[in-house]
Amino acid sequence: MLKTVQTTNINGQSVIKEDGAEVVVAYLNATIGENGAQISKNISNQTLYKANIEEVRKDMNDFETLAFEAQEDNA
Repeated sequence: MLKTVQTTNINGQSVIKEDGAEVVVAYLNATIGENGAQISKNISNQTLYKANIEEVRKDMNDFETLAFEAQEDNA
């Protein structure tokens, strides 16, 4: 018997401009399935994270909101 689970994946990045270039500070991932949402956050540049903590955390909160809205749409 085949059993399947359909999921939706959402990927994001928190990006900070430094010296005219965009640098990824954090990678964000959400997997939305029948049983809820799994969200992961990975800091890739600790120095820029510490220097821009408010902006990066806002990006993380915005991402969580987006993921939870997608979860509600799947319910």
